[in-house]
Formats: sequence, C-alpha cells, structure tokens
Amino acid sequence: MVGDLSGLTGQKIVRAIIAGQRDPSKLAELRDPRIHASPEDIAKSLEGNWRPELVFVLKQEVDMYDTYQQRIAECDQQ
Repeated sequence: MVGDLSGLTGQKIVRAIIAGQRDPSKLAELRDPRIHASPEDIAKSLEGNWRPELVFVLKQEVDMYDTYQQRIAECDQQ
C-alpha cells in the first residue's frame, strides 16, 4: 500500500489515473523502489470501479494541491 499520496509514488499513480491509465499493473509499475509494498500488492489495491465523477473530483483535488504547492513555493522565495 502507498500511504502518502503526496510522495513520489502516490503522485505518479494519481496523475496517471487522471491521465487515463486504469490498468492496476501499469500503475503499480510507477512505484518508487523504496516503497516496501510489492507491485502486486499495489496493483491489488488499485483494482476497482473508476467512476468518471470520482476521477473528475480527483483531478480537481490535484489541481488545488498544485496551486497550494505553487503558493507555498512563492512564499518560500519571498
């Protein structure tokens, strides 16, 4: 299991889902080697129903996350 969606693996998987990837095995291939969960365990956790309205909400949440990350970077620069 990937416990941190803001980490490298979580972000890669979430962004691939938004981009249209639904194959759990392909998504599991995006895992960083430092992740303790096996690709098989990750793939199993990604099986399910990809309801369009929920993927839409996920995309909106990622867009907001990116906006906040940009604002934080701007504050850090100041």
